[in-house]
Amino acid sequence: MKSNIKPILDRQLSQLDWTPEETHKLLRQMRGEAPVKKRLSFALVLAITLALVAATAVAATLWKNYHEQIAKNEGTIGYFDTWTGQQRADFVLSMQQEGIDFDAAQVAQLQDKGTTDQQKKEIATRLVTEKYGIREDVVTAISILEAERGPLPGWSLEEKAAYTQLLVKTGTLGADEEMYWLPGPGDIPQEKAVEVARKAVMDKFGATAADLDKLRVNAELRSFAHEREARNWYIGFSLPESGGYDPAQYDVWMDAANGEVQSCEDTARKVAESAAKAPPPEAEDLFQGMIQEYHQAAPFTTPKLMELQKAWAPKMEKLKPFKWSTRGMMGVFANLMAQELRLPAEGDLPMDKALERAREAVLVQPGWTREKLDMYELYAQVSYQSKELGKPVYQFFFNRHNVSDPRYDDPKDSWAKYERDYLNPLYALFGGDNASTPLYVSVRVDAVTGEPTDDPQIVLPSLEGPPLEFTLLK
Repeated sequence: MKSNIKPILDRQLSQLDWTPEETHKLLRQMRGEAPVKKRLSFALVLAITLALVAATAVAATLWKNYHEQIAKNEGTIGYFDTWTGQQRADFVLSMQQEGIDFDAAQVAQLQDKGTTDQQKKEIATRLVTEKYGIREDVVTAISILEAERGPLPGWSLEEKAAYTQLLVKTGTLGADEEMYWLPGPGDIPQEKAVEVARKAVMDKFGATAADLDKLRVNAELRSFAHEREARNWYIGFSLPESGGYDPAQYDVWMDAANGEVQSCEDTARKVAESAAKAPPPEAEDLFQGMIQEYHQAAPFTTPKLMELQKAWAPKMEKLKPFKWSTRGMMGVFANLMAQELRLPAEGDLPMDKALERAREAVLVQPGWTREKLDMYELYAQVSYQSKELGKPVYQFFFNRHNVSDPRYDDPKDSWAKYERDYLNPLYALFGGDNASTPLYVSVRVDAVTGEPTDDPQIVLPSLEGPPLEFTLLK
């Protein structure tokens, strides 16, 4: 739940068919939300404040000090697998003091001043991972809480709200994460929300009251952290034997202030239909292998892309019978395979000259400076026959640096260095946040004259899911 992991996932997973942006968009669509900021009335501010106070009071009785300690450490030190031996030992000792039973001899070793830091690391890690049955790299506040209490979806309203307050208190709640709430004066009661949800399901899908009585009800009051006033009731109707993160039979979202239904979905049916259409494992393995080949080829040049076209041709033929999303990486593959790539020919402008013309085209755009453009890396330079324009063109892509860039490849804290030395300075140049900072800039120029064929495409992060770079080749 640490907030700064999301930009890494957004970047690394953006090449998959189902991106984080698409997930975020889907969640918002299920709620019927629009990205519109509202001015909070005094009454609503008071209601939110009261709900926060109530949840904080509950949190004090639910979570132990070691839960708070690991959440706080995630925000200040990093995840468990980055901690020193002493930090891990301190955590284990705090757990033992609050009733967690560990092997006494190993605990004594942690307390012995003669035990080295490396030995403490090994002992403490073994005690925690064996206690909860999890790997070292997934020891987190939420994994420990779920090991102790079961999957989060099955927690009570009070426990979920208290978990949100744990993140608030420890400063680890991301700006775009979801918050769980206890109902306040500005929210319709849970009983009313369930009643509205039952009626919505019966009206839309013809379910009877008897049908719904057989299902288990899960009620949650949520909002995004950056839109706390836009609270929504989620009511899920699940089979009694289902649990954890299993999809519900029916999902209903409604405005918590007035009970207006925003979406009502037959989720189980959709999940089953999607699973039936999913490619078999061997096709998925082939697809993932292509993604790996793609990443290894970056930064891209025309010769590299020609090699990939040749290697992918038989693989794309094997993938053709299966239904794939046209977005994400399959869209990139399909578009690249359809392009008539060409090496620069006699009479074409040299690539380095065309690159400089492309840079000039960006710099004449409002607000752009050499300092800003220099913060982006040349991700790809492609020469091809444009079917759209009917002539040879060069296309250049200037992308944000990746966290895996060797300059930030510090095994101790690569993200912190990347954020400190690159990402935050980049954000500052564009107004201070991710949303206003372009992911990449695409420039297409005439291969002969070097003149831009159209305005540069400056692509910002978006809930709509920004287009992946090579889908812009036309």
